[in-house]
Amino acid sequence: MGKLTDYKSKAPEFQQLKEGDHNVRLVSYKPTDSFHNYDGTLKENLPEFTNPTEQLVITVVSTSNKGGITHRLNLDGYVRYSELTDKELKSGKFVDINGYACSQDPKTKDLVRITDEKRTATCEGMLDQFMAATGLPVGSGIDDLDVAIAEKREFSVKVTKETYDDKPQYRISSFKKAGVMKAVESDIDA
Repeated sequence: MGKLTDYKSKAPEFQQLKEGDHNVRLVSYKPTDSFHNYDGTLKENLPEFTNPTEQLVITVVSTSNKGGITHRLNLDGYVRYSELTDKELKSGKFVDINGYACSQDPKTKDLVRITDEKRTATCEGMLDQFMAATGLPVGSGIDDLDVAIAEKREFSVKVTKETYDDKPQYRISSFKKAGVMKAVESDIDA
């Protein structure tokens, strides 16, 4: 038993899915928000605004052993500072925090991002697209994803590569049922 007695564990390698279309299955999901890490701990460098985005973190793995990807689905989208009108800019009510238009909450006096209804609808559409791709019927709740996991339901994702903080980042840009060729893609960044 020489090898086992001397063995020292290493950090496991996670093979990241590359750009392109992949057939996958859901292996885990977790409700969280943009202020928390995957393990539930609070992120170290939080922004000056105080309203995190509610998120659903999902991990999918390739059904052909090509790797996996963990992805955060946002439930809200926000107004960009660069999109404010001249009148809004001159009002002095808004500040630019990480590109988001933020204002002071009248009750708490905290700086908060301004919700964008169109972007929020796109975020909800992505969540609906994901739920439908897993084969869940309309009206299903988040807990119903347990069925998709237990039944190892196959669906397709499109993985795209973007740059975030000067580093490449792989994200899922669309979900579709296995065998379906076209799905609405999102370039939204909540």
